[in-house]
Amino acid sequence: MQQTMKIDVMMDDKTFRDFAMFDNFRYRKIWKRPLQFAAAFLVFSLLCFAMRGIRKQADLLGVVLLVIGLGLPMAYFGMFFKTVRTQQKKLKLDKPRLFYTVLLSDAPDGIVMAAKGAVDQRFRWEAAEQAYRADEAVYLYVAPGSALILPLKDAKPNGDALWAYLGARLGEGKLTVL
Repeated sequence: MQQTMKIDVMMDDKTFRDFAMFDNFRYRKIWKRPLQFAAAFLVFSLLCFAMRGIRKQADLLGVVLLVIGLGLPMAYFGMFFKTVRTQQKKLKLDKPRLFYTVLLSDAPDGIVMAAKGAVDQRFRWEAAEQAYRADEAVYLYVAPGSALILPLKDAKPNGDALWAYLGARLGEGKLTVL
């Protein structure tokens, strides 16, 4: 098996957006709190509608609670997607470009990320949290909340070789196919 693997990560809009969606909705699960908020306000609004004949303006309060309960989560998700689009424009990802280079080796600190104009970052294999394989990329979480995006199209010789390489170093327990 190969001792080292070098991946020149060519980032584009789709790769960045796919990772942002995965990281926030599946890894960090940010959808839970807005959904809980909406559910709580829906229950409160239903209680108000149930009290329409008992309390004055209960239906008005129910409508207000329903609008708040649905409106704020929608605004939250709308702002998330707007922020992703803004980051894509700021990073000039409309055309694929070299974002960083990852060098994987058998050394204990064998995960190295190098980006133009930045200090190389080294990560230990034992500290790597998890690797997730999506349709077009592998998301290697080298520390809690910190991931390297490894597009399968950029892996040489191919994505299957990259996945096998990661499996040999991380162990099957730290590999997840999405």
